[in-house]
Amino acid sequence: MNRSAFLLLATFLVFISVALSACSDKESPEDQVRQFIASAVTAAESREALAIRQLVSEHYKDDGHRDRRALTTLAMGYFLRHKNIHLFTQISEIKFPVPEQASVQLYIAMAGSPVKGAQALLDIRADLYQFDLTLARDGDDWLLQKLYWQRASIEDIVAGE
Repeated sequence: MNRSAFLLLATFLVFISVALSACSDKESPEDQVRQFIASAVTAAESREALAIRQLVSEHYKDDGHRDRRALTTLAMGYFLRHKNIHLFTQISEIKFPVPEQASVQLYIAMAGSPVKGAQALLDIRADLYQFDLTLARDGDDWLLQKLYWQRASIEDIVAGE
């Protein structure tokens, strides 16, 4: 796996670090997932890598054969290498294939300075990715079970805004 891929994965994991604590039974499942994402952005930009372990399922395994511990390690490494982290997210789709599971497709632009909107990505340097994640409810919390990502284009993000 190349350095960029490691950095992306680590950023996403930190990105979700505070999110689960924001979920509430009073909100709809879709609202909970949206709050999960919003809180995760805040956590990633604050570089809170230590919270990641609590947000990833103990049964997590991805296509790269990474487990919960490996994801946590990647996130901590990413924060050591990046002083400023700014994320712009565009949720493309949220589905609930079964009541206790959510499938989310989102686009993330990662930059060293704030991103005001999708159009601003045309004028700054940012790494663009599509994330497909599977979240599972564990009690009152959502946990990351699986994550797949790939590079995205500016057209993908601008089209969703």
